[in-house]
Amino acid sequence: MQGDAGARFIQFLCASVVIALSSWLYWRVEKQLDECAAAGYRCASGRFPPSLIYSIFAGAFGMLDFAIGALNMWFDVHVLVVVAFDVLAACFHVAGGVNLIVLYHTQANVRDTKFEIDTGFQFIGGIVSLLTAYLIGNWARMDRKRARPTMYVRGG
Repeated sequence: MQGDAGARFIQFLCASVVIALSSWLYWRVEKQLDECAAAGYRCASGRFPPSLIYSIFAGAFGMLDFAIGALNMWFDVHVLVVVAFDVLAACFHVAGGVNLIVLYHTQANVRDTKFEIDTGFQFIGGIVSLLTAYLIGNWARMDRKRARPTMYVRGG
């Protein structure tokens, strides 16, 4: 199934950006917490660290989904496994995007373009994962229809 290579590449790109931005944002939040603690202040980080860790997880799962989809291009991986990973990756990406939207818009003093980019790539990754799940499932269904033996009618 070479036809989904473009979607898989976009999936890889989205997962890479999500991992990179979420890791950078997590590092920045932890750095600010350390600076607060060093200055003797008690800083409330809220849900930033766990939300960013979840985003890193969603990106890593997207990379795993890309790897399984890429394996499916060259080896015969069962269709249900590939579709299940695509659907799970889509769910994780969309949940991560919703989480970042809620986190971003409930904090009045936080305005960062990197959060917005991370959120956008979470949703793009979710949409592309759903698209690849549909494509793989549809192609498998079409292959099954072609593989069915034709029925011969006896008699003349």
